[in-house]
Amino acid sequence: MNFIRHTPTGTKLGRWALPVVLLVLWTGELAAQVSFRTGRERDRALDESIALIRQMEYELAAVRLNECLELDSSFAPAYLQRGRIFLEWGAVKDALADLDRAIALDPGLGEACFYKGYALYGRDTTGMDALLFDRAISNGYTSAWAYYYRGLTRIRDGKDDLAIRDFSEAIDLRNDFPLAYHERAGVKRRLGDLQGALYDYRTAIGYRPDFPQAFHNMGSVRILLGDYQGALSDFSTALDLDSTYVLAWNNRGYARYYTGDLEGRRKISPGPSNPDFPITRQA
Repeated sequence: MNFIRHTPTGTKLGRWALPVVLLVLWTGELAAQVSFRTGRERDRALDESIALIRQMEYELAAVRLNECLELDSSFAPAYLQRGRIFLEWGAVKDALADLDRAIALDPGLGEACFYKGYALYGRDTTGMDALLFDRAISNGYTSAWAYYYRGLTRIRDGKDDLAIRDFSEAIDLRNDFPLAYHERAGVKRRLGDLQGALYDYRTAIGYRPDFPQAFHNMGSVRILLGDYQGALSDFSTALDLDSTYVLAWNNRGYARYYTGDLEGRRKISPGPSNPDFPITRQA
């Protein structure tokens, strides 16, 4: 009797099933290894570029960042760091392009929001810089500089009560921050806290003794407090630090007037004198 041999369905395919599965697994493992290796190289390039930026080796840092982006063109931190370098070079348009790319790839990257706000500060009239500083802080970039610059935008926008909070936050994060003390002093003076302003100016000078604007503005506060000799000393120190400081020349002339030194006022204050000059003006 002749028997017809049957080949069970899938037997021939079954002979290849295991090799195919192994090939797929091997290919997937290889891809994962390549991806892991690429990721490590990318992260190493980023770390090296950040170290170079700290050393102000911007050209070398830019080379490493370009290599980083060749490995991964969707790596937001690399665009952020390259944007910082463009800012250092004064290439604001290129910086904004990279920072926009970083934010588009990672909307929660607070540091990129900060640097974009910094790039726009003083150039933008729409208030976008203030919104970006808000966004940077709300996304966790709680840098002293972020609070400082948001404070500046709030002064500009007439929000002194909020500005003073930001400068205080900046000082809490970085105690040796003379610019923050200086700006907070100006807000305190406008709000009528003259003693508080005097304290902040003194503290700013303690951290930065070569700060002519702080000496001048402290002298202006002393005038308001009736301390004309102290004001005269402050204006003189400001001029020792910056002999081209016209406002300090004028206000020292007024301080001499208040101390009764009319002859000194005529000799020391250059140019035409204006009797209505606002002595309380801040530099």
